[in-house]
Amino acid sequence: GILRRGSKQHNIVNHVRNLGYNAEYAYSFRGIITVLRAKYAFETEGSSDISSFVNNIYERNKTMQILLWHGMGFKRLHIDDGSKKKNIYADSYWMGTSELYNKTTAEVYNVPLENFYTTGYPRNDVIIQRKENFYFEKIKQKYKDSKIILYMPTHRNYGQDGDCITNITELIRLDKYFKDKNWVMIYKPHIHEMENVSCAQKEFSNIIIAKDTEVFGDPYSYLSYCDLLISDYSSIITDFACLNRPIIYYVFDLEYFKKNNILLPYFYNLPLGPFCHTWDEVLSEINNAFSFDGWKVTRSKNSKNYHAFNDGHNCRRVYETMINSIYKIK
Repeated sequence: GILRRGSKQHNIVNHVRNLGYNAEYAYSFRGIITVLRAKYAFETEGSSDISSFVNNIYERNKTMQILLWHGMGFKRLHIDDGSKKKNIYADSYWMGTSELYNKTTAEVYNVPLENFYTTGYPRNDVIIQRKENFYFEKIKQKYKDSKIILYMPTHRNYGQDGDCITNITELIRLDKYFKDKNWVMIYKPHIHEMENVSCAQKEFSNIIIAKDTEVFGDPYSYLSYCDLLISDYSSIITDFACLNRPIIYYVFDLEYFKKNNILLPYFYNLPLGPFCHTWDEVLSEINNAFSFDGWKVTRSKNSKNYHAFNDGHNCRRVYETMINSIYKIK
């Protein structure tokens, strides 16, 4: 059991990573006992998955961190703040998605490249397996023969700079256009920006605000239902590429990101779709994609740099890596 963040299932290894955000479980007797017994801890967010209290136990017990991480995105990350703090990732082992991922992440977090294993992300198995989603089956019944579009942007200053994304008047205009085209768009804002748009659901007929966390909390359970993805700098882009379906980058603030050198080189060098700066450009590209997917060959070629495997067996590779390689490390 390699489990995703938010899963309702647990095992003794994975339970330790829930302590940081599960108030009911944090510091409980059961939680503490689990941490005390754990030799390996699977994490998706690094140290933010666990409290400082648990981190101290990890260090004392020499608990081995296995990082599944949380995506191959495009933003630069900086952990060197000039202090002499211990690199909490230095002795961790990483389950990477590709050679490019491993090399980039090793440099960012100053981790030896030999600590990386190319297994693929377990969460992407769900995309490839395309399991049935009850709610999305209902969407397909309600919007007969419609194309399903997913719009999933990353945050702008944690909800403070999102006006260009969450302009309700613009969304109403889009909704009318989608209705005429028989398209339905699932709009899943970053959690910090949800409150800016969730109150406007009654204004829309063909835009569904993904505010119900029980239904929309795990996008990997329904990505396979989506015919096209609109995003910007989110790691959801590289994951969706596993389906080799149209992707559109809506990057209205790209100049800001360029000016401040926020994005990694492969964002520009290995695109998976066209870059758009306005919603009119986005609509034009959606029409192009649904009439003739001109990016299909390029997208398939470039996506191999993000994911070495696309066979739905990433979970097994993580397990086999643990048993055959990491478990043998003393």
